[in-house]
Amino acid sequence: MKGDIPDAGDSSGATDKLLGVTLLLPVWGSQYVRRFLELCLPTLLSPKNIPALVQEFPCSFILLSSENDERDIVSHPAWQRLAKLCRVEILLIDDLITGRNHTATITLGFERVLRRANHTMRQTCFIFLMSDYLMADGSLASVLATIRGGARAVLAGNFQVVAEDALPLLRSRVDHTSSEIIFQPRDLIRLSIAHLHPATIANVVNFGLTHNAHCNRLFWQVDEDTIIGRFYLLHPIAIHPEVNDFIVGSSWDYSFIPELCPSGKVTTLTDSDQYLVIEAQGRYYEHEHLRGGPLNDRELARSLEEWTTERHRLNVEQKLIFHAGEPPADLPRIVAQSDAFVNRIRELLAAPPISHRNHPYWIGSMAAHRRDARRPLGSGDWNDVLNQRPKTPGLRAILRRLEDVLLRVLPDVTKLHPLWPDYRPIAQSLKNALESKRRVLLIAREPALFARWMSQQSDHVFTLSTANLLRNSRMMHRPLISTFDLVLFVIDEASLNYCDLLIECAAPLLISGGACKLLLLNHRPHETANEFEQSFTRESARLWRAGVSIEEIQYCECSPFRWFMREAITKARIKAALGSRLASYSALASSPILLSSYFANMMARSSPDPITGICSSILVALRFHETTARDLPSFEGRGDRLALALVGASGNDLVPLPDAPGRESLLTTADKLVRTPDGLR
Repeated sequence: MKGDIPDAGDSSGATDKLLGVTLLLPVWGSQYVRRFLELCLPTLLSPKNIPALVQEFPCSFILLSSENDERDIVSHPAWQRLAKLCRVEILLIDDLITGRNHTATITLGFERVLRRANHTMRQTCFIFLMSDYLMADGSLASVLATIRGGARAVLAGNFQVVAEDALPLLRSRVDHTSSEIIFQPRDLIRLSIAHLHPATIANVVNFGLTHNAHCNRLFWQVDEDTIIGRFYLLHPIAIHPEVNDFIVGSSWDYSFIPELCPSGKVTTLTDSDQYLVIEAQGRYYEHEHLRGGPLNDRELARSLEEWTTERHRLNVEQKLIFHAGEPPADLPRIVAQSDAFVNRIRELLAAPPISHRNHPYWIGSMAAHRRDARRPLGSGDWNDVLNQRPKTPGLRAILRRLEDVLLRVLPDVTKLHPLWPDYRPIAQSLKNALESKRRVLLIAREPALFARWMSQQSDHVFTLSTANLLRNSRMMHRPLISTFDLVLFVIDEASLNYCDLLIECAAPLLISGGACKLLLLNHRPHETANEFEQSFTRESARLWRAGVSIEEIQYCECSPFRWFMREAITKARIKAALGSRLASYSALASSPILLSSYFANMMARSSPDPITGICSSILVALRFHETTARDLPSFEGRGDRLALALVGASGNDLVPLPDAPGRESLLTTADKLVRTPDGLR
């Protein structure tokens, strides 16, 4: 076949023979799906884009989307037109989608498609698209021609226009009979320059009214029809992989090129006549990064040192020309200005490039994604999260370490800690389970409370928030069924209102014969602390479930003196965490306070019978009978209760849960501690 590229390590060339094209595009959410179908897809359907590819190779178009959007997509005329041109597939990635951190979702979605291709990867040209792309006619034909000419990867640059201004003009260009929008490159440049986005204007070096504090691309205006671009971060528009195996150690636009094309046979498309894509973004997109005044050389260099890889620093050598007419005579002078600026920034870069593997941005991003994707977090995830937090400086760090030695961290605290009597039972359960290498799932409203303890554990223990347990879809719940030997809940009084839903969701996660324990903590203020046990009694019927019996119950007594010590120490820790008083750390380390706490803890007792006075916590151990069904939870007919439970489980205190007296009073010192800058205690 004409244009085939033999593999340097395979004399037959069969392994790398280009046999097809696969286009990948992620989009989810009704607003973004609608824009993709109305504008992006019609530009892809213009004659020299997808139709041109279909004439050269068998083509597949894989849309990475959500189950909720599938019906709207398949019924749209533009999608139906696409389905007549090539093979189409909607790959559901609900298990990867979160409310934020879209880059991680996109990277993992792309990775899923690549790994699924397996041995055909090296025979396929993968084209990576975004749903907000508006593509000039002929752009995809140029990409494929570049790959057929010998490149193993193609890079390109783009910029943003103001969606509110540009989209009405673009909609007027839709041909409803063919579902096409045909834009010649120079026409699209002319429209774009008239509606440049503030985030793009902030990157124009020779304009200088504003700048972007997190700059990854630079522009110079040449005349009213021409702009020069110098990009640190270029878009990998196409890759014809040289390898079948690869590592994702950073986001796809950082890692795919060096991982899939180790030879470095990479071509950048530098002329907008050849390739042109613009992004339509809302007017206030990235407004939080905009600053007044021109770019400062040293500030830009420091910013680039934080994230740029070797590939990024190579990218900026390319000069991209965006022009609506013939290149002007003054172009060489402006190009020379851009060269001088880029060279000056290069000389200021003191730190070496960052590796694309285990990139610091990616480490934190993946930990956050696993949390937001409602998956259990292990010790490695919490290590990643903690490593992203700023270090405590100086004397505060020393006092903090002293506090750690004396009190340790939840749930494994010393006898000096005011919560030791409450956490003692589950700390022992955790110790026994981990010593026998049993798998444990610790579920709490705020798993971050246990982050520092988790970071020191083996890979047999995981955390999950109550909100994520309730929110998990069937797709995300199914892989966890019959996974854990022990499920531990650490919940507050408000959680009693939906503890039946929590148990229903957690029961299938246990192996046959597994154990489930609930630690219910009293977070009330002293004035109403003795009402906690009555509240538990009122809601305890929710713990009843067919096939489940109470194996153990323990009420932990709390004397007024211990309650006073608990509140005093917790308040001191809050002040220390907020940085308001270094003396707060010193107070925590003082002998009288800790000795008082110790003696108060030693006097505390636990009983299987209700107690008079203040009950600081209640431990309930459940036993699931062997005949209990281990199936996916079902919430049909309970939509309102589930919605209210999610409000409480997410810690939203603006909407009180039903039958939860004094919900606002449950914003106790422990809850406040979680919300402080130093609250991972």
